[in-house]
Amino acid sequence: MVCTICAARKKRIDLIWKKLVHFIIMCLMQNRCSTAEARLAAMKEQSESAKEEAAEWKRKHEAVAVETKEVIERTISQKDKAIKQAQVHEDTLRAEYTATVSRKVNDPFEREHVLCAHPHSFAATFFMTVGGNCKHKLAHCSQKLLNKFWFWVLLFLLWLCRKRRRRICKQGSSKAREQLQA
Repeated sequence: MVCTICAARKKRIDLIWKKLVHFIIMCLMQNRCSTAEARLAAMKEQSESAKEEAAEWKRKHEAVAVETKEVIERTISQKDKAIKQAQVHEDTLRAEYTATVSRKVNDPFEREHVLCAHPHSFAATFFMTVGGNCKHKLAHCSQKLLNKFWFWVLLFLLWLCRKRRRRICKQGSSKAREQLQA
């Protein structure tokens, strides 16, 4: 009888331990499940937040792209307007200079004489014309390149003045001969 009581007690203790272990395992599983559910909820929230942030950055990028495009278009239109105004101004200056020279001097000999007799005004006009035509191109050149450019312009101007002075001398000597013969 003692053995049966001991065996019954042992069965009861085993059953209690099994229930206790089962209960502990269930509690642990529920804890892990709730932890996993909490992690899943946090990840879902992070995912939604990342999607919202991506959508916001996309809107910002599109807005900046539209603004940049508008600024570029405005800049291009202003640049075109400035170029047209500069061309009109250059054309006006050329027309005024041509009208002034043709009004002052009708004789080609005298015109050459005026241009060579006043080389500083000729040079100023020449530089205004060359500088005006090339100003937008020269604005992006280095100083060394600009110095070389103006050096060659000055050489050309010197050559042109010498050529005109020779022509004046030849024409002047032929006119003087004609006057002496007459």
